[in-house]
Amino acid sequence: MVKMCVSVKNPSGLHARPASKLCAIARSYKCNSSINCGELNIDIKKILDLMSANLRNGDELEVICDGIDEKQAIKEIVEFIQNLDE
Repeated sequence: MVKMCVSVKNPSGLHARPASKLCAIARSYKCNSSINCGELNIDIKKILDLMSANLRNGDELEVICDGIDEKQAIKEIVEFIQNLDE
């Protein structure tokens, strides 16, 4: 299991389009991937979970990946969140 912390920098937060892209990234890997934000534990592979979490600009996220390709997955997921600026 690997964990990394990242904050949402996008002024609009993690709205529909980036949530969909993030979900697609997570689904391209075999490992389990989730985000902890406060009391929330969000399965990144489930678009409805991401959308209902209502992640906003400034939210601190803990990304967790667990499985065979966890290192590659967490790297791509964290990079996506860091570089999100639309």
